[in-house]
Amino acid sequence: MKRAPVVDLSTLPVVCTIDEIAGVYRMGVSTIRRDLQAEVFRPLPFGRYPYRWRRDDVIRDLSTRRPLKTTKVK
Repeated sequence: MKRAPVVDLSTLPVVCTIDEIAGVYRMGVSTIRRDLQAEVFRPLPFGRYPYRWRRDDVIRDLSTRRPLKTTKVK
């Protein structure tokens, strides 16, 4: 299921699911999962199975300059 892009980050819940992250980053859920397996997606989730992200981590990531997806996240 394709989600609409998120325009206003203040509408995100405090804890975001992978579907909500897909809307924020305008990527498919399967692409995010693949990139997490390859260790090239950030921000990293704080929980796995199911994946969960903190809204503050997402906002911080979007406000900073991010490297290209070609390098692994350390």
